[in-house]
Formats: sequence, structure tokens, C-alpha cells
Amino acid sequence: MNRSLHDFASHPLHNIGPHGCFPILDTHNFSDCPLVTLKHFIRLGSLLSQESPDKILFLKYEDLKREPTVYVKRLARFLGRPFTIEEERDDVAQKIIEFCSFENLSNLEINKSGVQQFRTKLAIENTNFFRKGEVGDGKNHLTNEMIERIDHITQQKFNGSGLISGELLK
Repeated sequence: MNRSLHDFASHPLHNIGPHGCFPILDTHNFSDCPLVTLKHFIRLGSLLSQESPDKILFLKYEDLKREPTVYVKRLARFLGRPFTIEEERDDVAQKIIEFCSFENLSNLEINKSGVQQFRTKLAIENTNFFRKGEVGDGKNHLTNEMIERIDHITQQKFNGSGLISGELLK
């Protein structure tokens, strides 16, 4: 969104880390919001994204990893900031992909030694936000039973949404 405001050498990600650039839901008070289950949210989102593709965009990590340029350009269009002819010529999408890559972000000093403060009593070292950045890495951190349970629950919750196919974490 703000690619015209920052060059890669002085980008805020060098100083505040990726989680500091975006507000998180955990800090918002949802106590007065109606209860909506994940299943309802996904179905509603899926329907709305089909009826109003300019309002909701679903991205799958696997797709983004497989074709990053396609999805970065799609995201830019969705956000109302498509790449200009000049940006296309300068390969800005590829430069963004390289700058925001797992390899680059995980090696920034802020992400090696920095801390993200979420609440007064909740601080998390930035290194904890980075594992391998690979599809299927969950199998290195979860048991087969845990993966099967997550797959089963996710299949149930996303049923009819068109968002999943096959196994999720394997």
C-alpha cells in the first residue's frame, strides 16, 4: 500500500518488525460484537468474495508460495493500488517479494533480537514468529494425531467454502 513512501533500504520493517507494522485482532475489544463461529465467517466470506470480489480476498499460503508474483499483483489490485507500468518495468513486485521473503525478514536484525509488545504483560521475541516458512512445516512441530485432528476440524469448518482441498498440514 505504501510502496511509494519507503525505499527498501529505509523501510520501517528494518526497525519495527513485521508484526509491528500491522494492528492485530488480539488488541481489539470484541466484547460487544455478536458471536460468529469460524464456520459462519468462512461461509459468509466465501459467499461475499464470490458476489463482491472487490470486498473480500482469500489467499492461500500454498498458492502465494507457488506463484508469489501473481498473488502480490492480485493483492495490489484488490487494495486499489495496482502496479503502474513503470513499476512493472522496474519489476517492483519481484523486489517486494524478495524484501518480504522469509529469508530476508528472518535475517533482519530486528527479527533476530527485537521484541514485540502486544499487551502490557505480553512480550514475544521476534525470533518466535519465524520457523522455516515452508508449506507443510507443521509436521515438524505437531504429531500425526494432532495434524489429523486439525485437518478434520478444518475440513468440517471450511466445508462448502471452496477454500480447501486435500490435506492441510501434510
